[in-house]
Amino acid sequence: MHLICVIGTFLLFLIPYVLGQALNGIRNAPTFHGKVSYLNCTFYPSLEVGLVKVEEEASANITFNCTCTSEAINAGKVILLELTHPKTKVLEITEGDKHHIDCGSKDASSSRDDSVYAGVAVVLGKFLGREVLDFTAADRDANGEDWGVDWIEPYPVSIIRAPSALDTAFVVIIATLVGINTINMGCHLDLTVVKENLKRPCAIGIGFTSQYLFMPLIAYGVGVALLGTPALQLGLFTMGCSPGGGASNFWTLLLEGDAHLSVTMTFLSTALALAVMPFWLFTLGSTLFRDLKIRIPFANILSSLLALVIPLAIGVAIRRWKPTWADFARKLIRPFTILMMLFIFTFGIYANLYMFQVMTWRTLLAGLIVPWCGYVFGATLALISKRSKEQIIAIAVETGVQNTGIAIVLLRSSLPQPDADLASVVPVCGSIMLFIPLFLWWIGLTVKNKLDSKKEVHHVSTEDPSVEDGCETGGHLEALDAPSPHKIFTGNFRGDKHMPTPSSQQELLKEDLTAQQVTKF
Repeated sequence: MHLICVIGTFLLFLIPYVLGQALNGIRNAPTFHGKVSYLNCTFYPSLEVGLVKVEEEASANITFNCTCTSEAINAGKVILLELTHPKTKVLEITEGDKHHIDCGSKDASSSRDDSVYAGVAVVLGKFLGREVLDFTAADRDANGEDWGVDWIEPYPVSIIRAPSALDTAFVVIIATLVGINTINMGCHLDLTVVKENLKRPCAIGIGFTSQYLFMPLIAYGVGVALLGTPALQLGLFTMGCSPGGGASNFWTLLLEGDAHLSVTMTFLSTALALAVMPFWLFTLGSTLFRDLKIRIPFANILSSLLALVIPLAIGVAIRRWKPTWADFARKLIRPFTILMMLFIFTFGIYANLYMFQVMTWRTLLAGLIVPWCGYVFGATLALISKRSKEQIIAIAVETGVQNTGIAIVLLRSSLPQPDADLASVVPVCGSIMLFIPLFLWWIGLTVKNKLDSKKEVHHVSTEDPSVEDGCETGGHLEALDAPSPHKIFTGNFRGDKHMPTPSSQQELLKEDLTAQQVTKF
């Protein structure tokens, strides 16, 4: 109850703040105006455009042509044209950072073509990002004294990542693993239960409220409060508007939640994203980037639906026409899911190491707050609505786990480079941070189940020592050739039949107890 009060108070202060930001979210970018007294220069690429899309470890040239003004010629000025930049990891000036232009020389004061001073500066891209260089013109008199800054012109440069074969391999491998595991999920799926969830959509409605009302608002508020640039804010807000992450189904299964409800919510929330995502992005999201033309990735949303529906349909078909295959797939789904999640986490980090160099404590904190608040809010709302434990788990996981793939595609199709890659850092932070509590939860659940299993074995063996021997003292049950728990068979003498029990010792004990109750006179 105290937790509900805390969350309610937080939302009470958050929502007015978010609405206020939505009404007053106009941001003006600073502009620069150069003042030229002794030197007239033209740059290529121009000052307005700058040097764009320079790949990492690649060089690009900035060329310029300068002529001295009559004042500089008459005063015999010597102009130092210098190119400077902050000492960052984004770029390096490898050549042509200083140029001396003697306006008192014969060539500079003549009207011929050779009076134009032509220069070149070479820029080496080192890491993803944006930087602003400064062209500074400083003058001195004929005696070489009294240097003074004449003008400064900013020159923008953007460095982008070169295409990587590792990125392509990562996407292909992950798509294959997820497809295989989704087929396994289909083998686990009971369409009758899915239909029941649709007939009684209370749990689905709770999930949609959490996904499409709470998550966009909390993402917007956290982005404005923590992230300094509109691109990063848009990245976090886009993630908050992208529910239906496929990983939620697997995590719900591992955490012993309602997998049928999870699959139903994932499908419906992804389908609903075709309408709800544009609504949020063109209303509240427009305050973050008024001059940006947002491109909703409808094709990618539809492909996400197909990537979910087709493997599930294959799994359901296997369950119906090849039940033995489905039984085998159901045995594999949990260990395969664990291995897949670990692979995604480890190989995903390796394939995107550059992201960690861009991350800051603010992006990490923002990526942590949004999904974790989603877990708490979804679980709280489901608890208030008196849902079952399994449904509470499913709703909490569905709320917190976002479809970061859709968010990244939207950012990369709407933002220019390198802003798209820089903004994608936020969804990546979110995908890492949402993994942590689920993984810890799964470890705790696994340990708890192991301890409970040992306690149950000890409790049963203490109450009925005959279970340990494999036969009931009354002669109703007997153990036949049982060198290990995995080869124990029990029989009901009333029908003179022997039934093989599951390999799980816990299930074996449960079935033994049931058989004992049935056979007692």
